Amino acid sequence: MTNPYSTAEETASVICGKLTEFDKWLEAELDKIDPHRFEHGRTNEAAMITLIERMRKEMDWKEQPAQEPLTECKWRPHDDQHMPGTWEADCGAMWTFTDGGPKDNDMRFCPECGKPLVEAAHGIGGKA
Repeated sequence: MTNPYSTAEETASVICGKLTEFDKWLEAELDKIDPHRFEHGRTNEAAMITLIERMRKEMDWKEQPAQEPLTECKWRPHDDQHMPGTWEADCGAMWTFTDGGPKDNDMRFCPECGKPLVEAAHGIGGKA
């Protein structure tokens, strides 16, 4: 996903604006339920629960299914005498190490696709 805003400050400003809009909306919705909801400086818990229940009904709220675990990205030594120490991944990534392989260099995730990194038992062509 690309960021449509040019700077981090602009992004933060937009996010703050959206949060302010949401706060105003929430206050208005709570006022509809219980205009006298403030008791000793705290929001009435019953009004909040009523709002949440109403929002769930309006959105036809259902439990979200469990997300599937990330699939793995297998890395294998690249069998090319002109590129020693090079490994290639299922996703097409290629990486050259001066010493060892991905696990020896504490790589846990593929830098190309972000999936958990797994070293394959054999390199390309069945060689380790």
